[in-house]
Amino acid sequence: MNSVDPAISLPKGEESFKSVAVGEGEIPPSFPLVHYFSLTSFLAMILVGSALGWFLHRMQIENLLHMGERQNVALTRAFANSLWPLLKGFLREDARLGSDEILVHSMLASLDYTVKHLVRDLDVVKVKLYDRQGITIYSTNATDMGQSQKHNPGFLAALAGGVKSQLVFRQQFSSWDGVVEDRDLISSYIPLYHGNAIQGVLELYYDVSTSISELSQVRNHAIVFLGGAFLVLYLILFFIVRRAQQLILQQNSVLVMMLGQIRQINASLEERVQERTRRFAETNQELAREVQERRRTEAELRKLTRAVEQSPVSVIITDMENRIEYVNPKFCQLTGYSVEEVLGQNPRILKSDFMSSDGYRQMWETLAAGGEWRGEFYNQRKNGELFWESASISTIRDPLGRPTHYLAVKEDITQRKLSDEIIRRNELRLRTILENVVEGIITTDNAGVIESVNPAAERIFCIGASELVGRNIRMLVPHEFQEQHGEHIKRYLRWFKDRVRDVIMDHPMRSELFYERELEARRMNGEPFPLELTISHVCHDNRDQFIATVRDISERKRTQEELESARQKSFQHDKMAAVGTLAAGIVHEIGNPIAAISGLVEELLETGAQEGAAPLQESLHMVQQQIKRLLNITREVSAFSQPINDDRHLLDINGLIESTLRLMRFDKRVRHLDSQTRLDGALPAIEGSEDQLRQVFINLIINAADALDSIKREEPRIVITSRLQDRQVIIEVDDNGPGMDAEVCKHVFDAFFTTKPVGKGTGLGLSLCYNIISDHGGDIVVDSRPGAGACFTVRLPVPTSTE
Repeated sequence: MNSVDPAISLPKGEESFKSVAVGEGEIPPSFPLVHYFSLTSFLAMILVGSALGWFLHRMQIENLLHMGERQNVALTRAFANSLWPLLKGFLREDARLGSDEILVHSMLASLDYTVKHLVRDLDVVKVKLYDRQGITIYSTNATDMGQSQKHNPGFLAALAGGVKSQLVFRQQFSSWDGVVEDRDLISSYIPLYHGNAIQGVLELYYDVSTSISELSQVRNHAIVFLGGAFLVLYLILFFIVRRAQQLILQQNSVLVMMLGQIRQINASLEERVQERTRRFAETNQELAREVQERRRTEAELRKLTRAVEQSPVSVIITDMENRIEYVNPKFCQLTGYSVEEVLGQNPRILKSDFMSSDGYRQMWETLAAGGEWRGEFYNQRKNGELFWESASISTIRDPLGRPTHYLAVKEDITQRKLSDEIIRRNELRLRTILENVVEGIITTDNAGVIESVNPAAERIFCIGASELVGRNIRMLVPHEFQEQHGEHIKRYLRWFKDRVRDVIMDHPMRSELFYERELEARRMNGEPFPLELTISHVCHDNRDQFIATVRDISERKRTQEELESARQKSFQHDKMAAVGTLAAGIVHEIGNPIAAISGLVEELLETGAQEGAAPLQESLHMVQQQIKRLLNITREVSAFSQPINDDRHLLDINGLIESTLRLMRFDKRVRHLDSQTRLDGALPAIEGSEDQLRQVFINLIINAADALDSIKREEPRIVITSRLQDRQVIIEVDDNGPGMDAEVCKHVFDAFFTTKPVGKGTGLGLSLCYNIISDHGGDIVVDSRPGAGACFTVRLPVPTSTE
């Protein structure tokens, strides 16, 4: 028989016949229903009967054990009251009787009689009494007396205050007593109290053979009853199943008859099916193609739906009456409305009072013209909070081009708006600062091309920004320095890279990443002027840029020149005062050579003619040495008395200290001091004025000498130390004088502040030292305590060229 295409549906009646015809009309063989029912029922009755019998037996035994235990407990309480006068002799702690002593005890016969009298009408077959050590001190069976049961579980439980019972069947081994019983017994171990204390343990053996026999009979009757009930139930079900099988066989016969009819109908239907199969073949193929296309379209639609549902922007679809038909989850999250609350509503529920009607009118005009409107809304959430949205609204059209819906895609731009406002305010503030700052600010690229200037720079260079932007910054440099400008930029880049490496490697200097210097510039009118230039470097979009901050320091230079002139005059005044002080020492020093010369001359006059030329030559040689000494002294004094020169160059600081000490040895205030030096021979050269720094060291040495002279110390000492630390040359002038307190140290560098007596000091020496060192880019500090001397520390920077 040919198969039927499953895609073709048949008429209802024909389809039912077709389903019956499966397997060429063959009827499956008959199932032996009665046979299997009988076997299953028999097994089920056996299992259920066994389970019920076991459960009934278990329940009877537990009830019997519980009842016997309660009876034994009640009997024990009666025994305790009746037998205590007889038992106390056996249970005393000091008794501790052996088995032989127990058997001959005087109270044993009375105890045995009393016990047997009490249990004569009961089913108690044996009574045992144990002391607290587990020794059997009495038993109705005399052979048990004297035995130990201290490890018996029942005895231990009773000794702990509990009641422990065990049911032992006939011919069953008792694990507690270790014997095979000849009857059914309940053995109970019960604590024996006197007052509130356990004095011993009583074990009762209760004969339950009769009860067990009765329970067995009850159980057998129940099993017989259940068996009969199961048999009746089985017979009823058997007749029902047999009748069902007969009906099934009758229906099977009818089915065989109908199957023959179906074969006849099937033959005619086959032709009709084949015809319909041919007729619907093409339709089926087309339908398959449409189904495949529909599945592909549905997959795309699901993908687009997920995209819209998971989109980070709000999506709203309305009908042409502007009633909301769809919103995505982002819309609900953003506005606080649920889907149920907005469906059917107009989007104007989000409208705030801050949006102008002109904006809405323009939007509707654009949509009416078929265009896409883009703009921003300042809307309101459900809770009243305002927020900004960037929206794109367009019209959805059907295949005929007719508008059917409006689609709005909106994004929350509140944070962007806030950021834009902050940026706008910062830009406005920065522009205001740049336009009003007094320093000129110029930005260039790494080739020196000017990118921006502020108004202060325009004023400084007398030129507008439009004329500067796009031109090289060398146009602002005097002509004689323009060729060197490119090298300056390259040298700055090398310096900047070194500074970055120093900061990364935690270099001791820890310099800031900027470059600062003073130079000469020119205005666009050709006028040169001094300029203070600070250059910093930034990297923006992987492009080097320089920010130059310029300050016109013409006025400051003029002020500095005037101050320098006044300071030179003050230096000269102090130096001349010092020369006056030195004069006495110099006269003293000159006096000694002159005296020697006078003596030698007298000797020549007295002995020269008598002793010949040799002694005369020796004396003349000595005269020559003394004369050279005198010339050196006058030369150094002459050099010191010259006006101070501010010409700065590289100096050997150790040589300057040593030459200063040689000069000061002629001062009577210093000559008697123990002057020590601890100079680092590896110091680099520094840049400075030799005369000014010499004046600093002279002032510090004289200041220390005056302090030492004020206390008349037995071993006055001045120690001058030099070393290199953190790219600075450190010079320390330390004395063992009287020292100063903290208040004096705070004002020691103030002008006209002095601790010397009137007429001995002006209070300008240390103030001048402070100004000179500060002018050299260094600093000077003092560390002193009363009675501990004073240490003045000078720090001078090492120039980059000598590093």
